[in-house]
Amino acid sequence: MGGLAGGAELVLVPEFPETLADVSEYVLSGLRKGKHHSIIVVAEGFTAVGSVQTGKSPGRIISDFLEQTGAIETRLSILGHLQRGGSPSAFDRILASRLGKAAVDILADGESGVMVALTGQELTSMPLSEIARPSENFNSEIYELINEIAN
Repeated sequence: MGGLAGGAELVLVPEFPETLADVSEYVLSGLRKGKHHSIIVVAEGFTAVGSVQTGKSPGRIISDFLEQTGAIETRLSILGHLQRGGSPSAFDRILASRLGKAAVDILADGESGVMVALTGQELTSMPLSEIARPSENFNSEIYELINEIAN
């Protein structure tokens, strides 16, 4: 959703694998059509097909690859703390206290291999094995809309 709201021309997500060559061709195609820039959003968990894991972030790998073509100048912004770094709201502070207490209660009950989750307004324990699987909430309609608008 952030890619659509931010005007991204390309959103890279784990659910739709792409190669570095695909990304490069997409950007070069935009340049040939007269575009002067391309905003690429790289979701957490995305790995370009065939890329070697170097310890660099996927965004850095893509940026470096595009720069190596010689035709593209890149500017990489990794949101990370910038995105998440706002002051906590009253809701955030209360939720943190509730989550902390629930986690302590779970440990005191001898439960392990779980995390505390907020579902609606209720706190529940959720097995980590469920967290590790791919999200079922991915909205492919939004993803397709981004590609349709950008092209």
